[in-house]
Amino acid sequence: MTSPIFYRPVIARVYSFNQWTLAEENATTVGNAVASLKPSFVSGLIRLEYDNLTVSPRMAQDYDTIREIVLNSNPDAKFDIWLRANQYNSTSSLVSAMQSVLSRNISFDAFSFDNLYSLSPAEQAAVLSAAHAAGKLVGGSWAGVTVPAVAFDYLMTTDAMLQISSSSVAQIESFGAPVMLQINNGPVPVDVNNETEHYDWNFVWTDQQKSAFLTQAAKNQSAEGYYFMYPVFWPAGSVTPPTYWDSLRDDSILALMQTLIQQYNSQPPIVAAAGAAHAGFSNNVCRIGQSFLPVVVAFALFIAPAYSSRRPARTPRLEPHD
Repeated sequence: MTSPIFYRPVIARVYSFNQWTLAEENATTVGNAVASLKPSFVSGLIRLEYDNLTVSPRMAQDYDTIREIVLNSNPDAKFDIWLRANQYNSTSSLVSAMQSVLSRNISFDAFSFDNLYSLSPAEQAAVLSAAHAAGKLVGGSWAGVTVPAVAFDYLMTTDAMLQISSSSVAQIESFGAPVMLQINNGPVPVDVNNETEHYDWNFVWTDQQKSAFLTQAAKNQSAEGYYFMYPVFWPAGSVTPPTYWDSLRDDSILALMQTLIQQYNSQPPIVAAAGAAHAGFSNNVCRIGQSFLPVVVAFALFIAPAYSSRRPARTPRLEPHD
């Protein structure tokens, strides 16, 4: 059985380093854009750093506005909050950070951790326990072939060099979970000019190239057995100030994503494996025995179309995401 929590996912980052990332948008325009895809899972709206776990009244207000608009389009949509696992040096600091987020006046359904694979088995068990005790899903980015020490509700992984790696996706699927796939937002250079993919997406690729990328990612879902996370406000552009790509400001891209998600994500892909989550979501997922099968979020890259011959000025400073 596949999981309807993750079959129609969207990723959008509006707060990074506690700063609004979209200079030309507000919470209402963001909410309307995300809601237009009728997502089942909205990931990445807020990522909090270890040294500033504060959710300001303005952040909470913007988040609530976006969430309310999205829930009007799909009352079953779920939302996560992101933390970075490798910023914490002990189990207690990790759990304390999670408790701090839980104490904020903000409604969310899942904890997503960057660099989840950096945690020890004991730390993995602690974050899983803390999340589930609070009725939240939990997962994050994973690298390598090592099986997680516990059954997270979802995992995230990334390929490299602008290529889909069916073997990498299959490796994650071998953990017994569905797979979601998103555009790489990491700091590793991928092109001949030593730039990252998210730099190329923001400052090099044409709308035609982006459209080809998105179409391929959406079209391949059923054959490859993953769910594609549609990048409404993603990936990153710069770090000072933090900015993210804005689909509303790129010709026809949001309209294309609306078409693609309706065409390819109206129902769960038939290839995906059985998924599960915390018992609080038992109406939406399959539970086997007393264990929760992990759902997997895969960050994948594609062979890039040829770049335009003119390189832009390299003034933006890239955000060190992972």
